Amino acid sequence: LESIYNAKTKKYQYVEMNYRAGTGQTPQMYLIDIRSRPLENGCSRPLLNKIEEELKQGNQVIIFQNRRGYSPTLMCSSCGWLAQCKHCDARLTVHSNPPQLHCHHCNYKQNIPSKCGSCQDTHLSPLGAGTERIEYGLKARFPETKVIRIDRDNIKKQSDMSQLIDEINQGDPCLLVGTQMLAKGHDFHNVTLVAIIDADASFFSSDFRAIERSAQQLIQVAGRTGRGDKPGTVLIQTRQPEHPLFEPILASDYSKVAELELEDRKYCDLPPFSKMLTIRAESDQQEESLSVLEQLKKDISAHLTSEQSVQISGPIEATIARKSGIYRSFLHFFISDTKRRSQVLHQIQPYLGKKLSNKVKLSIDIDPLDYI
Repeated sequence: LESIYNAKTKKYQYVEMNYRAGTGQTPQMYLIDIRSRPLENGCSRPLLNKIEEELKQGNQVIIFQNRRGYSPTLMCSSCGWLAQCKHCDARLTVHSNPPQLHCHHCNYKQNIPSKCGSCQDTHLSPLGAGTERIEYGLKARFPETKVIRIDRDNIKKQSDMSQLIDEINQGDPCLLVGTQMLAKGHDFHNVTLVAIIDADASFFSSDFRAIERSAQQLIQVAGRTGRGDKPGTVLIQTRQPEHPLFEPILASDYSKVAELELEDRKYCDLPPFSKMLTIRAESDQQEESLSVLEQLKKDISAHLTSEQSVQISGPIEATIARKSGIYRSFLHFFISDTKRRSQVLHQIQPYLGKKLSNKVKLSIDIDPLDYI
């Protein structure tokens, strides 16, 4: 959105592509409300019926799920316990090949337990569906059809990817299950259906760019179908069919998404209508990092003038506060323009030079893209 804003304010030249190259057609997009539907390894019955229809016609289908592994977490059916990483404030992902629990943040791995870590009950169930589970379900449902999984667990090097792409481009009916690796830059002319398993994942993120990124991803994944002579269809499974994002998405109108999001950003005075600067604190002691940032906030606030138009947010913990045993906290500055941000940055640096704590590592991030 920052780039679109620069184009609207004539800093960039704005060029629109309103139609696809060659004979490609914009796909028809539909929602599947799964709030009251049972799911079979992540897939609803209407989706499975549509997949079957496309395979019978000799076509290829992409099933997109941006979660690798068998299931996002392991849960105790008796007490609700969830398997947590020892080193991160994150849940362990269930993998089936090999069978293990795996933290995708710090790479910690352990065997799948036979009983609950809280109440010792043995009724443990994988919760949700990752690419491994979807692959398993599709192989059981369509045993005569080749199922190809494309994610970081299955693709270890570029030659693996090249081999699979060559196989797909032969045009034989197949099911392609994958994460974002499957969404970008591929030109499969026999793909006539794209199924998006979980479109709601980022709707409730604390990242103010979540809706922007979600819309980009949905449109990008949808772009994998209808690229040849055959028309394409996109089915989006959601538990939030009334979400305002879907109306422009179903019309393949990203410009409308951008317009609505820019209105919200302006109302909240978020980038690109302000300039962002973040001080990061990292420590193996949670209270220490927050205490240092609190002291910094007091020192810096005392020397800022009202004319500098600065809003300070925090200190605040990261969404996943602890990663690999390190606690992360942020102090965010929202500043009216680039010139004033440079002035504030000049004022901040002396305070960062002070050793407020030997246990805390401080750093500055200008226009942070990852701050949660």
